[in-house]
Amino acid sequence: MSGQLEGNSIKDFQYSLVMIEKTGDDNNSVLIPVNAGRIWKDGDGISESIDNFRLQRQGL
Repeated sequence: MSGQLEGNSIKDFQYSLVMIEKTGDDNNSVLIPVNAGRIWKDGDGISESIDNFRLQRQGL
C-alpha cells in the first residue's frame, strides 16, 4: 500500500499483491495464478474515506 494522507482522504493511493501460493483452483478460475500480481491505482488521484468496507467472497 502506498499513498499520502491528506485531510480525510488518501492522495495517490496504490495497492498491490503477488500470489505466492494457493491450494485448490488449479485451473485459475477463481484466483490469479501463482507468481502473478495485481496493482490497483486510484484513477483520479484522491481516495475518499468511507465508513465501511466489505468484500464479496466467491466460493472456491
